[in-house]
Amino acid sequence: MKQNLQEFEGFCLVASAHMRGPPFGRSLILITHHEREGTLGVIFNQATQHRLGDFLTTLAPQLKDTPIYDGGPVEKNILTLIGLNYSGHKLIIRSHLTPELADGFLRSHAACVQVRAYLGYSGWAHGQLQEEIDRGDWRVLPFTPALLEPITGRALWQWAAGRLK
Repeated sequence: MKQNLQEFEGFCLVASAHMRGPPFGRSLILITHHEREGTLGVIFNQATQHRLGDFLTTLAPQLKDTPIYDGGPVEKNILTLIGLNYSGHKLIIRSHLTPELADGFLRSHAACVQVRAYLGYSGWAHGQLQEEIDRGDWRVLPFTPALLEPITGRALWQWAAGRLK
């Protein structure tokens, strides 16, 4: 089934049950960017055991306990802060925030706002993700505020997969 991925920035990819093992088994990917050259996203449900405060000492107090997620297999040595604001039935994504901008993002928005930290990201070349969707590896789920609840890992994948049945 052909889908226009341009429309899916801010949507999630839910890994099919047949995808097993790292990095994408039972994963939920937030699409953060799509253009002609390809698609970028982060694994949304694979938290590590680390917090931002473990590595950055000069953080605003509200950022110190921010979990660090495994964003994907590409450039795993790069830490990215992403601001998420669900407003008016739409997800607004602010990528590549500095700690100062992340603090300001949290202060300037109301409910349904989060800052997430990711090591690495997931990426697809032009046409590659569409092929994987057509093959049945991924299903597309509109982002909902429920995805911002403090549930991660397999439980979040199960919840998302159940919404697509």
